[in-house]
Amino acid sequence: MDFFSPGFSFLTDPWHVLYLEVLECVGNGLLTTASIMYCTALFSMETIASFRGVLATIYFGLGKLLGTVMGSEIRKLFGDRHTFQVYAAIAAISASVYCISYIIMKNCRSKKSSNEASTVPAAKDITRLKRRDHETAGGDLGVVNKGCDVSE
Repeated sequence: MDFFSPGFSFLTDPWHVLYLEVLECVGNGLLTTASIMYCTALFSMETIASFRGVLATIYFGLGKLLGTVMGSEIRKLFGDRHTFQVYAAIAAISASVYCISYIIMKNCRSKKSSNEASTVPAAKDITRLKRRDHETAGGDLGVVNKGCDVSE
């Protein structure tokens, strides 16, 4: 959730911004690490560098451009303090929608996996055996990404 925007809207001394900026370093580091690891889990070893490039282009290029353009327009409409409060409200709504959708999807997946487990109990074991045989044979290109196996 966005803790910076409400903090910025209540500041009266500009030097106090430095305290909040320290937290931004940690937040950006965690964001970058999480997004790189998510790319590693989603994409194959052959395409991972391309998708990391796409991620960096979208975040640093398109994201910064849209943030600057939309932020300046919102700032013109609401003023400085209210702009940060609008950002905080948007972040809170986005976080709430994400949490609700995550819980719904997690419940749907657990119901689906419990239904599959009750109807075909040996299917999971067969899939694991096929995966193990594929990994011991060296895979298609001899490269196996065992560090980011999210299926288990």
